[in-house]
Amino acid sequence: MTKKILVEEDLTPIRKYLENKGFDVETINDNSDLKEKDLKNLQAIVISGHDMNMLGMHDIKTKAIVVNAEGRTPEEVYEEIKRRS
Repeated sequence: MTKKILVEEDLTPIRKYLENKGFDVETINDNSDLKEKDLKNLQAIVISGHDMNMLGMHDIKTKAIVVNAEGRTPEEVYEEIKRRS
């Protein structure tokens, strides 16, 4: 089973790049989107970095890595996911 990656909605180039690399990528828009996702099988959550406490949540429990995409290319985000997974 391919693990999923959640990507903030304003990171379309990164989402497309990860999809092209074979990842199952879903877009998240806000706090309610994240709460509704099955976080157990996530490989990573990619955030834009505009708000380091993405969506104001402190109680999310997941083993997924969180990657800050601010100032990074899609390739750099991909390499970090591969390196940290």
